[in-house]
Amino acid sequence: MAMTLAATLFAAGLLCVQKTGRSDQAGFLAAFLALCALTRADTLVFLAGGYAAVPQLAGILFPFKTLLAPAFYLYVRSMTAASPQPLRLGDAWALSGPAAIILIMSRFFFLSNEQKAGLLSLQYPDPELRDWAFTACILTFGVILLVSLVYLTAAFVRVRNHVARLRDLFSNIEDRALDWIRWALFILGGGCMWYIFGEIWGVQGSRPPWYPVVTACYDLVWIGLIAFFGVLQRPVLDAPKLESPIEGPENLAEQKAKYTRSMLSDARLCAIELRLSQAMEDSKLYADPRLSLRRLSDHLRISEDHLSQTFSRKLRLNFFEYVNRYRVADARQRLILTGESIVNIALDVGFNSRSTFNAAFKTHTGTSPSAFRRVSRRTDLPGTAGSDDTRTGL
Repeated sequence: MAMTLAATLFAAGLLCVQKTGRSDQAGFLAAFLALCALTRADTLVFLAGGYAAVPQLAGILFPFKTLLAPAFYLYVRSMTAASPQPLRLGDAWALSGPAAIILIMSRFFFLSNEQKAGLLSLQYPDPELRDWAFTACILTFGVILLVSLVYLTAAFVRVRNHVARLRDLFSNIEDRALDWIRWALFILGGGCMWYIFGEIWGVQGSRPPWYPVVTACYDLVWIGLIAFFGVLQRPVLDAPKLESPIEGPENLAEQKAKYTRSMLSDARLCAIELRLSQAMEDSKLYADPRLSLRRLSDHLRISEDHLSQTFSRKLRLNFFEYVNRYRVADARQRLILTGESIVNIALDVGFNSRSTFNAAFKTHTGTSPSAFRRVSRRTDLPGTAGSDDTRTGL
């Protein structure tokens, strides 16, 4: 527990003094880690018997436990936005959790030191006080669980929408997708459930002796991983350098209205589709790993909005899927006709790594590149030696 506390404080301090990255992202992550340190310090003091010696301080830090999930949501919001995200008026709803816990625990703060010490040691001489303490604990844990689920779910939805928007704008997204945050959200949710079950066991006096050790190890791992990846994480969407603007949810209505006003005719959609296929086949634009909707727009001299309409209305694909179909089709030909290594093929057709190539190849063909090559060498696959539909994948 002490190691977790020290590592968390170190990471939070490092974020506060680092000069790279955006201040809002570093600030929200530092706030989250500081809250982690505060709640772990509360547990450490409790296990060391500090509150039994000074019962006046018992419960003071407990309301801060509800701020962990909101703080991480604010970090996720800043990471998935192209421009700095200051605190907003609506963020004050995060204070409803601490307020609810203070209200539930209000009676506890007015108890005598002897009564507080009795509750902390799980000795309940007064049956009425015992029943109230148990009910208050259950309500408090319910508030923590509810607030955590609401904000962690909101963060997960925001990351999912972020990835969907990236697929509309970029041909390679693995360095922008924030996959580690999705894993962190699941770990945070599991940690919240583990903590609540442990506290309920503690109130009932049935908590197993191994629970504090397992919890300390679990905390050290998940807080350490979040601190590690968070400190290393750089902004994925930097407004001054961003090639294509990513708008926030607050602008969706405006975007939809603009999209409706600029609706293209079927003839215009077909003409753009033809120019797209010509550019991909003749210029092999898909082989550029930095290809984005903005770069494609500049090359074709067609607006990004018109290209987006063509992808969504005519082709029924997003930009990411469209480009990867050409990349996979080219890779299939090379796997059949050449002896190049799979890594070289993946890089030559525009992928950034073999892992992303394998995932895209399996999505479009249902098998891995190595398995496809083995089968193609044993079988005369129809339509693979020059067919137009195989070459383009469309």
